[in-house]
Amino acid sequence: MDNDLHFELLEGGQPMMMTHTRWLWAVLIGAACLLALGSAPAEGQNCINTPEGPLCQVQQPLVSASLVDTATQKRLGLVTVGGGCSGTLVNRSWVLTADHCVTTNAQLWGPQTAMTNLVITAVWTTRTAIPSFVVRGWVFYPAVDLALLYLGGGDLGPANVQPFFVGPVDTTQTITKYGRGIFDFATQAPLAPAQSDGKYRSGQFTPSAAGETFISVQPNGAGQIANGGDSGGPDIVTAPDGTNLGIAGVQSTCVASGYVPLPFLPRNWNWATGISSCTSAGLAPIRFDLVNVISRRAPAVSNDFDDDHRPDIVWHNDSTGETQIWFMNGSSREGRANVVDESGYMSLIRAPWRIVGSRDFNQDDQTDLLWYNSSTGELQVWFMRGYRIAGRATVVSEYGSPMFVGPPWSVAGVNDMNGDGYADIVWHNDSRGETQLWLMNGISIARRTNVVAENGGPIFVGLPWSIVATDDMNGDGKPDIIWHNAASGETQIWYMNTDRITRRATVYLENNTGPALAGLPWHIVGTGDFDRDGLTDILWHNEATGETLIWFMNWETIKSRATVDALADGGGAFVGVPWSIMPH
Repeated sequence: MDNDLHFELLEGGQPMMMTHTRWLWAVLIGAACLLALGSAPAEGQNCINTPEGPLCQVQQPLVSASLVDTATQKRLGLVTVGGGCSGTLVNRSWVLTADHCVTTNAQLWGPQTAMTNLVITAVWTTRTAIPSFVVRGWVFYPAVDLALLYLGGGDLGPANVQPFFVGPVDTTQTITKYGRGIFDFATQAPLAPAQSDGKYRSGQFTPSAAGETFISVQPNGAGQIANGGDSGGPDIVTAPDGTNLGIAGVQSTCVASGYVPLPFLPRNWNWATGISSCTSAGLAPIRFDLVNVISRRAPAVSNDFDDDHRPDIVWHNDSTGETQIWFMNGSSREGRANVVDESGYMSLIRAPWRIVGSRDFNQDDQTDLLWYNSSTGELQVWFMRGYRIAGRATVVSEYGSPMFVGPPWSVAGVNDMNGDGYADIVWHNDSRGETQLWLMNGISIARRTNVVAENGGPIFVGLPWSIVATDDMNGDGKPDIIWHNAASGETQIWYMNTDRITRRATVYLENNTGPALAGLPWHIVGTGDFDRDGLTDILWHNEATGETLIWFMNWETIKSRATVDALADGGGAFVGVPWSIMPH
């Protein structure tokens, strides 16, 4: 049986025009293109660490249309796009594939399909990812069949940085093609369609023709060639000694040399009896644009303690002092762990200390815990590594002295209100109704500012209103303030620009059928993008039944609801006192 690589045909459409500034970070990737990648240092590898992952030089044997083992697929970032196309995870946040793989008609520049049709999977992880958006339509090279998919709402976990080849490919070089498409052609006798099993295979080729924007190959000496399903798979330039010199293109089109000659069979890849040539989209002319785009890293997700870019839920037991993290996948709990101290022992903390927030205070992409002492007024940050404490520090003033704040002030939320990468602290004065932001630089106050109304004037809000969460509810990258009215059950969002209200909106029921009014025994206990659609959802808890409920939101409108379950890890998901969910 032939081990044939394969690919799909594409044709015109309308591009989405985009321009990009070429960042200096491109210099790093340009140099890195002389290297190959490894998932972890191994014998014969020289590795350096980058912000996106390890970058390694690795000697690998040339392969010829053989199955690609799981370890190699992980090292090279080989993934499946939408269940049908091939692709490369070039760093943790970005997937490179063919433009026609992201369209509704499988044609270059065709209408873009829904993000839910572009699920990213890989054999080397159980995680899946739905892209947040797609970058396509390269301004000066609109005919290049390349697209980048941004995994901003959840990814596949830590990944290597894949280098791009420096310069165009020529007909003297060797490329290794990777794809997960059809591996055996259709036959007439016996009558059988082409065979595909979704497994990655690779083959070595010398281009029959090449330029800046294309790389063409014909069947090699072993009869191997690309075919349907290989679309978007990488062409990697390979040195004579087997060194990976970087991605030079992605599989784009093929020309069938014949089909099973029966009138009732369609002329498609399932019934092709051969391929005469295939062409890949060359990335040489847009390499700097690609580097510029992939420089954008997906931000760390607040309340993500297991590094899967999904928000988790923090619980505290007022009786025992335990703090426990529920590792979540949407509305399902997949696991849980108790917080341990620097030595690995369970950390037991009771009143007067309580958790008042969980965000990243030191820009290490790890969610930290903020504690408040109601007796002394002290604020302390636990710098976390997953569920383990890595260090602790007391919050200090602009002048470096410890801060002690008590009633009528209380911590109402924690979030990066000014977009500088550090978590800020939101305070509310229960007496005057004033809301104040401490804009932080790590554990130090950088400055303080009061929240003002749309017109810039002061605003004072008191009972029965209270702040219940701070999060970005409209996807503009700026955290907003969420209020709840304990008397009417109304939930209201203040859309913010740092310390200034830009708009206010009441949370509405599904289909905007009326205000969503909810009161005791329900409480809002947090927020997070639990369904990974790029929009923040609202987390509720019922103190009477122990039920935890998620409102999946579209800005201020409820899309749907789901009760948190524990089907994946067993045990119960209805939890009450002495346990309570800590503010997010």
